[in-house]
Amino acid sequence: MGGAVAVAGGKDHNCVGLHRYITCVPKEGVTIEVPIPPYEKQYWFNRLQAQVATIRQAQTDSRAKLDALLPAILDRAFKGEL
Repeated sequence: MGGAVAVAGGKDHNCVGLHRYITCVPKEGVTIEVPIPPYEKQYWFNRLQAQVATIRQAQTDSRAKLDALLPAILDRAFKGEL
């Protein structure tokens, strides 16, 4: 079983190193096409992600309010005020 060793330098700060990356050397005149979704779908997905983030924030806010409300309701219930 072989291994690899590398020494990170200052220029490598905030970089990630992984031995499973494919290594390649560019060859002039050879084009490798990378399949990506059409721009409209990328834009749609980006908007969807923004909506999800908004909904998650609303859920977090609601959860905090409900967590604060429950003890007050229980207090009133045990006092017979409900």
